[in-house]
Amino acid sequence: MGIIYFLTILIGLVFLLVNERTAKYVLSGYNTLSEIDRNNFDLKGYVQFFRVFLLCLAISYLLIGFVLFKSVDKSPLIIYSVLYPLLGFYLLIVLSSKYYKSNKSTSMVLFIGGTTIIAVAFSIYIGIKPANIDTNAEYLKIEGPYGETLYYTDIVEVKKIPKPKFLKKVEGFQLGENKKGLFELKNNQLVRVISKKDTCLFLITENENYIIDYDKDLYALIKSKLIPRQ
Repeated sequence: MGIIYFLTILIGLVFLLVNERTAKYVLSGYNTLSEIDRNNFDLKGYVQFFRVFLLCLAISYLLIGFVLFKSVDKSPLIIYSVLYPLLGFYLLIVLSSKYYKSNKSTSMVLFIGGTTIIAVAFSIYIGIKPANIDTNAEYLKIEGPYGETLYYTDIVEVKKIPKPKFLKKVEGFQLGENKKGLFELKNNQLVRVISKKDTCLFLITENENYIIDYDKDLYALIKSKLIPRQ
């Protein structure tokens, strides 16, 4: 909820800051208009619309956040906390176009804003999508952007463990319990993590260590493929 509290306060500060007296200095778009265009601009109507929109955005953002916070899975809350304000401000720009004359600058802002939202949403989708693990007689292949191919002959040991509570991201993706990439354990050991479950498999190989989601059949398969070592 930290980011929701922070952004709600930030939106509230903008709500308090923007009025007819300060618009000339702080209201983007209006502050770059010529004196003639400002005289023809419905400043009172726009400021009223702007402040009501921000108030509704802040209140709805906070209330929906409280509802999602009560759910066991915190992933929807985290996704919501990022996407909702982005969509809200994009809608603000779209609705503001009825007060401003449409120009190339407005179109460019809408294009960049829309592209950014799509890119963020797509990256979240890729990050939270469960990694598919294919197996055959020689190796297991973890698919996806952070996937790996692990040969059974390289695996020294496999253990069923609870997911470590301390996992510091070095590079990759992290959203709630969804973790994919390179992480650091409490003992400063680096480990490749592709997991969203509380129970995991800890794979020790000759080169790197891995944490993946626990699966009973996969665990049994890897155990059966291990080569006894002295």
